[in-house]
Amino acid sequence: MKYNYNLTTKLNILSILYTFFDEFISGFEFVCKPGCNICCTVDIVCTTLEIQFLAKHLKIPKKLPTKYYRPNISINKSAQLYINKKIPPPENSDRSLIACPLLDKHGLCSIYPYRPFACRAMMSRTICQKDREADIHPFLVYVSLTFMQLIEHLDNEGHSANMWDFLTNNSKYFIKNQPFPGIIAPIEYRARIKSMIRRILNLELEDKKLSYYFNLTI
Repeated sequence: MKYNYNLTTKLNILSILYTFFDEFISGFEFVCKPGCNICCTVDIVCTTLEIQFLAKHLKIPKKLPTKYYRPNISINKSAQLYINKKIPPPENSDRSLIACPLLDKHGLCSIYPYRPFACRAMMSRTICQKDREADIHPFLVYVSLTFMQLIEHLDNEGHSANMWDFLTNNSKYFIKNQPFPGIIAPIEYRARIKSMIRRILNLELEDKKLSYYFNLTI
C-alpha cells in the first residue's frame, strides 16, 4: 500500500482528525467537565504517532506506573479478525484503575490539548462512578472505534502500545500497526459511519483531500 505523507504531514492530519472529532460529538450531550477525572487512569493505549504529537508538550513524571493494561493486538488487527468472522485472542492483561500521573494537583489533565485519542473518546451521559464504565452513547462507541482505526491506518508504519510503555521505550510490548480493514459497526450504524468517514476523507490539507493521504475509498 502506498502512503502519501511524511511525519509532519501525518501530525497535521492527526490534528485535523482530533478537531473533526471534537466538532462531530459537539451535538451530543455529556456531563463531563473540568475536574471530572474518574476515567483518567493509566490504561492509555495509543500509537507512536500520537506519542510524537504530544511528546514536546509532555513532562514525564518522576514516578511512573508499573501496572497497566497492555493490548495483545492492535485495533485494526482485531477488526480484521471480526470481519473474517474470527474471534480475537483473549486479553492477557488486566485493566487498572490507578489514576493517571499526568493529572495536576487540581485534578486537571496537564496535556489536555495534546492528549491521545483514547482519552478524547472518554465521554459520559451520566456522572461516572468509581469502578464503573462511562455511560457512552452506543453510536459514539463505534464512532470512536472508527477514529482509532483511522489513526492506526495513518500510522501504519508505526506501533500501538500502552502510553507508558512508549514513554519508557519498553519495546517488547509494542504491537505493529495494521491498515484499515473495513467498518465493523453494526448494521444500524453503518450508513452513518460511512458518511462520517467520507466527510473526513473530503477534508483538505495542502490543497489535497485526505483521501489522497489515506489512500482509502469508502
